[in-house]
Amino acid sequence: MTKLRMAAAIAPGMVAVLLGGPSLAQAAAPAVNWGAPISGVCVLGRDAAIRGSTAGASVASQLKQLTQTANSTFAPEEQSIKTEQQALRAQASTLTPAALQQRSIALNKRVQTLQENAQSKDKQLSQAQNTAVGQILQAMDGILPGLVSTHRCSLVLERGGTYGSNPAMDITQEVVAQLNAKMPSVTVTLPAAPAPAR
Repeated sequence: MTKLRMAAAIAPGMVAVLLGGPSLAQAAAPAVNWGAPISGVCVLGRDAAIRGSTAGASVASQLKQLTQTANSTFAPEEQSIKTEQQALRAQASTLTPAALQQRSIALNKRVQTLQENAQSKDKQLSQAQNTAVGQILQAMDGILPGLVSTHRCSLVLERGGTYGSNPAMDITQEVVAQLNAKMPSVTVTLPAAPAPAR
């Protein structure tokens, strides 16, 4: 089975940001009686902002489609290899040692080629994802100074690094709203693919 399917994920890294965890709307924290907001301290969930933005959703959707396309490209060879493996097991007792070895070597070469091509596609998808998420982060970096000034933040904490905070200190939803206005979507572009393994 190819790495793309076994991983059951688009690519390492920011995929968890795009697809993992609850969305902003789903994140239901237990009822806590937080203390008063701390003046000058703001909280931002960068990953949640990416996931909750329309741009982040567009990247996740495109990467999912690209992964499905890649899997369907590899599927015929994967099935052919499985069929050959079954045939080789069934015929093993009737083949000469030399013929069995020759077919086994050829089959192993096909498996190796398929794995190399799948790994290459994984890298290609990962690069495309990193580039797209980088565009969202760049847009976020352009938004944050205005929000920091508006809220008079002396300190901005990463929400994921805290147990929690008074919701009045959280600027994540405002970041999402401004991201949606500034960058409604991002086009995921695959980099040039290396030559497939033979």
